[in-house]
Amino acid sequence: MYCGESHVGETAQPAHDRYQGYELPDLIQGRLVRRYKRFLADIELEDNRVVTAHCPNSGSMKGCAVPGSKVWISRSSNPRRKLKYTWEVTQVDGIFIGIIPWCQTGWSKRLWRTD
Repeated sequence: MYCGESHVGETAQPAHDRYQGYELPDLIQGRLVRRYKRFLADIELEDNRVVTAHCPNSGSMKGCAVPGSKVWISRSSNPRRKLKYTWEVTQVDGIFIGIIPWCQTGWSKRLWRTD
């Protein structure tokens, strides 16, 4: 499956943890509270904590940044980062959407598989 393609009712699972030398991060599921200032998003985690994540897509994301949508974020171990979390994937109306702009180049069709 690739960005923007999904099958409603099926569960997506990470297919593997590496793609062409890029180490795919562990993903943490949450719900989007809000996206603001183009690069910031507040995410409510399953334990009800709200964290601020970096949004690497500076576009409008009008249909992708729907409050209440399921989102997946990664956590960085880099102590020099201002924000420890990065918004990686969102799900809107059963469709998985990669947030990172280079997701559209094709790596994501190998990232997610449906069972």
